[in-house]
Amino acid sequence: MGRFHWAAELFVHYQIQYAVAAAILGAGFVLLKSWRGVLVCVFLLISPAWRIGSLYRGGPAGDGEQQLRVVTYNVLGVNDGHAAVIDWLGQVDADVIYLCETNDGWLRSLSELHSRYPHRVEEGGLLNRGYCLLSRFPVEEVRQLQMDGPIVKVRLLTPGGHLTVVGTHPMPPTRRRLAALNRACLRAAIQQAVEAEDPVLLVGDLNASRWAHALRPLFEAGFRDTSEGFGYQATWMRHTGVLAIPIDHVFSRGLGVPVDRRVGPAMGSDHSPVIVDFPGWGGNS
Repeated sequence: MGRFHWAAELFVHYQIQYAVAAAILGAGFVLLKSWRGVLVCVFLLISPAWRIGSLYRGGPAGDGEQQLRVVTYNVLGVNDGHAAVIDWLGQVDADVIYLCETNDGWLRSLSELHSRYPHRVEEGGLLNRGYCLLSRFPVEEVRQLQMDGPIVKVRLLTPGGHLTVVGTHPMPPTRRRLAALNRACLRAAIQQAVEAEDPVLLVGDLNASRWAHALRPLFEAGFRDTSEGFGYQATWMRHTGVLAIPIDHVFSRGLGVPVDRRVGPAMGSDHSPVIVDFPGWGGNS
């Protein structure tokens, strides 16, 4: 739908809500013995059920002796729960972390993690412009772009070889102009990821679900949505239950099937972090 009008893209993210609504409505028609209504609901259920079901097909890779653990999290710039987030990051013990909305205050707090993550690429700023990429591994190359939404591309030297990480946080596409900025940022970030010759990750709060038209080029270029095989994992507005949608992502190419993927606690943000473990890359102990 998003190819036809910017506003239509907003509605594609709520697939599980459509499925639940169609199922409840269909159950009501069964009680009323309105078989025509039941058939209509079954028809309406097919598309969202198929899309959601694809997330449950396949499964995690077998356990490996070495893993690469990746975390992405929108901390929410106005969130004052810095201590809880830093404590959680210490516990989760990731190898690569990409944080969105890190203003100057957040960057000062995150300096506590310097001994654990000596390699760091960061940018302070208001709203969605700030970010912080923390790595156990040396950073060999950095490219930073600012397009009304940050894009950072880093090349890391890991025990398993070179790894490219592209992090981004496009504007929320809630109006025509913002939607255009969102698409432009996503196109640029996807291009940076697709051009990588190493195994590559595209991470961040993309303000778009996997079903967005703007993300199709990723799948066409052979990227994997790491949620495949782990089920529906909403990351935004999880406290609302019914409105929660998955817009924070870790897409990968060349790293194999993840061993595990899960969503962490919100810790004062409107987003929840995503934690993904990949086999055979070493570094996490």
